[in-house]
Amino acid sequence: MDKEQELYDKFVDVMIDKLKQDEPSAKDLEVIFKFVQYQNLKAAPNKHKGLQDLTERLPFEDDNILPLRPAK
Repeated sequence: MDKEQELYDKFVDVMIDKLKQDEPSAKDLEVIFKFVQYQNLKAAPNKHKGLQDLTERLPFEDDNILPLRPAK
């Protein structure tokens, strides 16, 4: 395995461990969110019950609305 892949895999493992904590910090969540954005990872709401529930609770009806951006 090349070093870049090993580093990437380890980083992902650390992020997953952070998410398994009872209370991941706001900074942990920010890093994870930016990583997901940078990697252009997508999720299908119909394949994940929690994401489907979140989508249904959002106050938007227009599917073309841009994703929420974190406050700066």
